[in-house]
Amino acid sequence: KEKAYDKFGKNPKEAIKLYRKVLKIKPRDLDALINLGGLLSNTGRYRSALVHLDKALKIKSKEVLALENKAITLSHLGNYKEALVFFNKVLKINPKRKHSLINKSLVLQKIGQQLYEKKEYKTSLRYFNEALEINPIKSENCDLLSDKGISLAKLGENKEAMRCFNKALRITPKCNNALENKIILLKNTNRFIEALTLTNKLIIFYPKEKDYKKIRKSILEKLKNE
Repeated sequence: KEKAYDKFGKNPKEAIKLYRKVLKIKPRDLDALINLGGLLSNTGRYRSALVHLDKALKIKSKEVLALENKAITLSHLGNYKEALVFFNKVLKINPKRKHSLINKSLVLQKIGQQLYEKKEYKTSLRYFNEALEINPIKSENCDLLSDKGISLAKLGENKEAMRCFNKALRITPKCNNALENKIILLKNTNRFIEALTLTNKLIIFYPKEKDYKKIRKSILEKLKNE
């Protein structure tokens, strides 16, 4: 068993073999079940990971690491609503658990994006707001703020949308998601000079992106026609 733990994270394939050996001898070894489940999830074997994590949770239903690993595994499978259930169980036990807060925020963002694609902008906004509220790493909120901004723009809340894009760019000045969406909003509100200035900045940041040069061309054509 000690050998298996020593291998954990250094040689996943070997560690998986060793944990399986442990479980042949001790099928209810909680640590082995959780760690094997985590390794299987990390190596893309999500269904198999869930089998082992569920076994661990049958032994100890409030084991935080098993609950968290199951939530993360479900999110990898795209089962975001179910993943939320297990992140909430973790956070009920430990409300300040950073890893679960970060991953729950990501899941909320994914649900928000799905709702946005379905044109359910008000509901998507609710998920983006909750994701922003719980994410403990505020420096990583650039894309999330941009997602919130485009939902607000779709709802006609242009000033609030612009605030979101600007806040995202204060956090990460080269955030292409926020830059692109701010340019779109500027164009849609006939602020072409500002859109052009920002597009030039985007091209400086990302010179290999040909689409940005096409955006600049379209803005210049708009300016000629004014």
